[in-house]
Amino acid sequence: MNASHDPESGSSALLKFQIGPVQDFIAQARSTRDFWSGSFLLSWLVAAGIRELGRQLAKGSLIPSECFAKARESLIFPAVEAQPLIQFFFDGTAPGDFLGTTELLTPNLPNIFVFKVETEPTDATRLARAIEKSIREEWRGISDQCWVKCLRDGIVSTGFQERFQRQVDRFLSIAWQVVPLRGGYAKVYETLSKHLDAVRQCRDFKAWRAGRWRRDAGGLTEKDTLSGKEEAIIGGRKWFDDTKKATSHWDDERKKRKSLWNILLREKHAGDYLGAITLIKRIWHWHYLHDEKGVLSLHTKEASTSRTQFPFPRSLSDFEAARKFSSFDPCPPDLSP
Repeated sequence: MNASHDPESGSSALLKFQIGPVQDFIAQARSTRDFWSGSFLLSWLVAAGIRELGRQLAKGSLIPSECFAKARESLIFPAVEAQPLIQFFFDGTAPGDFLGTTELLTPNLPNIFVFKVETEPTDATRLARAIEKSIREEWRGISDQCWVKCLRDGIVSTGFQERFQRQVDRFLSIAWQVVPLRGGYAKVYETLSKHLDAVRQCRDFKAWRAGRWRRDAGGLTEKDTLSGKEEAIIGGRKWFDDTKKATSHWDDERKKRKSLWNILLREKHAGDYLGAITLIKRIWHWHYLHDEKGVLSLHTKEASTSRTQFPFPRSLSDFEAARKFSSFDPCPPDLSP
């Protein structure tokens, strides 16, 4: 959902972006890692939007330093200095001071960003639409990669693809507002926030499918255990037991470690039914961040020499158990009691 103020003549405009959902999405968690994953995913999407802001203001330049400088000049909130995640998005690396620590994987970006551009509000509206498109494309890229990996590992069947895509398309909420920057900043920002709140209260949305209950090709009719809304893609106690039994005979431990089964087949998750969003939240850090983007690989390489442990605890007991590990493992054995 988006909106723009009446495009009167002016030399600059103020823009405010807000993405969601936040509270419900993060709270729908079974473990500490689920909490981290949901929060980091939102920070990741905000960073994608800030990168597009820099590219657009740099007139399509792909030189990281130029794009970063333009974004830093335009952004009012949040600050981009000392933000390794933003730095990673612009040039693919994190500052040396952050390597081997948890900063790169800390979800410290808010779901709101505010910036000023020296242009007419009509041009600012086009800029906002480009940023929104970039965020949605990043989300679609994450979901597509997770689906392909799940399909390749035999976790899902093609019969659930339509259900998966419906849930992905319905998930992300993006609202933005543009107003001419005239007069005092405080007054303009107050107006901007009021307009954005009004947009969010009256936002459009993709309605849940109406009509009688219909089975997809997969046959599951249960709801997601954590959200209670989306139809399940995988899950259930029988599915868990049958799958664990089927994979127990694997002799190739390397193959097993590289698959997503090692994440999903944990006793504390037994019986969970997972819709598309919960499934993505549970696996994207391993497949997308590790395999596709190298974020976790970047951290892993440094951790092997610095003895830094895994960046997020899965339970309170992990703070003690982490001392037993000499290198970072994105998916170490379950250490919970």
